[in-house]
Amino acid sequence: MKPASREAYQLMHDGSVVLAQIEHNGFRVSEAYLNAAIEEITVREAELTAALKADVVWKTWAKKYGAASKLSSRTQLGEIVFGVMGHECRYKTPTGLYAAGEEAFDHLDLPFVRAYLELANLQKTRDTFLKGILSESVNGYVRPSFLLNSVITYRSSCRDPNLQNVPARNQQMSAYVRKAFVARDGRRIVETDFSGVEVRVAACYTKDPVLIRYIEDPTTDMHRDTAMDMFLLTKEQVEETRKKTRDCAKNMFVFPQFYGSVYFQCAPQIWDAMERRDFRAGKDGIPLRQHLAKKGIKTLGDVNAGADAVKGTFVHLAKKVEESMWNDRFRVYTDWKRRWWDEYCSKGYVHTLTGFLSQGVYRRNQVLNTAIQGSAFHCLLWSLVRLQRWLNKWKMKTKIVGQIHDSIVADVHPDEFDDYLAAVKQIITVDLRRHWDWIIVPMEIEAEASEVGGTWYEKRGVAEDENGRWVYKNK
Repeated sequence: MKPASREAYQLMHDGSVVLAQIEHNGFRVSEAYLNAAIEEITVREAELTAALKADVVWKTWAKKYGAASKLSSRTQLGEIVFGVMGHECRYKTPTGLYAAGEEAFDHLDLPFVRAYLELANLQKTRDTFLKGILSESVNGYVRPSFLLNSVITYRSSCRDPNLQNVPARNQQMSAYVRKAFVARDGRRIVETDFSGVEVRVAACYTKDPVLIRYIEDPTTDMHRDTAMDMFLLTKEQVEETRKKTRDCAKNMFVFPQFYGSVYFQCAPQIWDAMERRDFRAGKDGIPLRQHLAKKGIKTLGDVNAGADAVKGTFVHLAKKVEESMWNDRFRVYTDWKRRWWDEYCSKGYVHTLTGFLSQGVYRRNQVLNTAIQGSAFHCLLWSLVRLQRWLNKWKMKTKIVGQIHDSIVADVHPDEFDDYLAAVKQIITVDLRRHWDWIIVPMEIEAEASEVGGTWYEKRGVAEDENGRWVYKNK
């Protein structure tokens, strides 16, 4: 990390001071809940372990490995499921072993594997998260350390405990962990997210007119358009299955592509998700794989790096979507990536829009991501500093208790609820753009809140009504 201007240095200084205040505030946890949840998982662990060892698959396992059989061995699990039982293996490790991470089994519907993965997730939830949080709790509060000097992309990190690593996608794990965090007496947990900040900052760097239009025009949607291309659907069919097809394109293709992934890495996860999540061609349409088969796309295809993408496979379709995305739709963005990399190769460094020097031995994706991710985080950090100063100035009862990636978590007093959210919105959507004139697209926030005395898990979306009050959505 190397600030290249006085303003950049001041941002790091002010940010460190504010994050220290947030650490001092602390995030309240329920030690009684943590102990009860740990005990509950331990009971469930015993039940699952017994069931697994009574399963015929375990008998096959024990026969192959004998005294060396180890239920916790993912290597042994992969060998049994793929090598011995003969189920299709779609991933292998660089050393040629069967991959046995959770994603390696997404395309299978085996009770033994489902129970195995549940057991593994519960053990991680208990041993890594719940016990870790409990060990850091002092008088019912945890005070994690937020660091600004440990990530090459200039983002913050968190430790003891790491709140930025709390599970979000796995609902079971998320529920167990987030229910441990409780609002202070008479307060509400409020989380405000800097909506799509990295995409918006990317538009500021690249000045890609198509990306800018997607951000500024609410009638456009790049995730919807990508889903149409990826699944050969009409706009109406995607809108009817928005929570599946559009979100799949967003999370499994568009965002990975922006961060440097490639089509043969994205394709197998999407192919599996189509079946696992029952994707259909429209609300009342046929299963999406059947729809694609009618269009000539009948198999996944070879997903190994360097393999030819054979026409008529989903991998070939994904390759075409990738080429269209970067060579046609976002060709200005592609030109920027080329220029930015060339500048780094020529000078050995690049300057970020927020006044920092990105210097070191980086891979191409790191050079591109450092600029965008770092500047996006600096937007959040600047906003966090201004928000804490506003709370201090008016001696508010509300306390900021965490900074989680692109969001701010606070214990908000009910009397200050509307004012607090109005202040967050003003700082991020108005004041930030006045401070940095390189921000050429609008910034937005999304907010969620618990009831008074609620937990971090129980928060729900809120939005501003016509009277300037923040109310729950769809209530």
